[in-house]
Amino acid sequence: MLGKVLAGLFVLVALSGCINPFELVTPEPAGDVNCALECCDNYVGFIDKACDSGGNCVFGKCSEPTVPPPKPPAFKLPDLNENWECLFVFDPEDEELFEKLEYKVDLACEKAIIIQESLGFPLKPHYTISFESDPRFIAWYSGNGNMTFTRQGIAAPGLQYTIVHEMVHSALEEVPLPIWFEEGLAEHMSDVAFNRDTSLVRDVEGIENLEPFFVDDVIENNINYRYVNFVVKNFVETYGQDALKESLGLMYQAQERGSVLMKNRVLIESMQKATGDKSLTLERLVYPKRFE
Repeated sequence: MLGKVLAGLFVLVALSGCINPFELVTPEPAGDVNCALECCDNYVGFIDKACDSGGNCVFGKCSEPTVPPPKPPAFKLPDLNENWECLFVFDPEDEELFEKLEYKVDLACEKAIIIQESLGFPLKPHYTISFESDPRFIAWYSGNGNMTFTRQGIAAPGLQYTIVHEMVHSALEEVPLPIWFEEGLAEHMSDVAFNRDTSLVRDVEGIENLEPFFVDDVIENNINYRYVNFVVKNFVETYGQDALKESLGLMYQAQERGSVLMKNRVLIESMQKATGDKSLTLERLVYPKRFE
């Protein structure tokens, strides 16, 4: 019986003209390899080895290798300003005002590079300073590298913390974050830069719904700022700085420019993906003490 099987095999190979399947062959550099359909059906793996560049044996002939379509390019985050230098420019008419805050600017500049390292987004090549009179504020960032200081706020203690806060806003200008989270992030990074902790954990027991500033475009009063600082700080302590950086990258990729509610949804989805924690909800994020 064994002799008959071997004889039949010999006949098949001989008649088909295919290379002996028990011999080691070197792939030819180019061209088609013709053989009988039976041989290809029985020795697909062997014939493929005789074909160039991994082609397939189709109807007794080595087909051209199938080239997969190119993958779409990975989503690219903005390049960091690796040689970033802290540069503030101002109107010559405001030189006297700038001299009053120059020392605080220098203190902020010494610490600001940590913003890029921690968040993965670049600081501006320079900042244009202007001055206004508004007793309600110390300073604010209005976009495109423009930073405004109030004449009343120039002498404010801790102005360097505010400058770093506004520089965080500049780095995240293209990341559509909910306003409350961006403010908390700016406060948190200011704390990190100067190795301090101004976050505030409040007693949230009994609060049934999200407080208004979690669903509105406005966040007011120092207590709320300190609490959203705590929210960001708690996320970093729980999941790590890399998870925060990845979440920001996913938010940047999503470019959700809708309402705060829509941004909240995308924020949580981004955080779930970055952390792998599908149980993370908006309530768990903003009121973590409820779930301890």
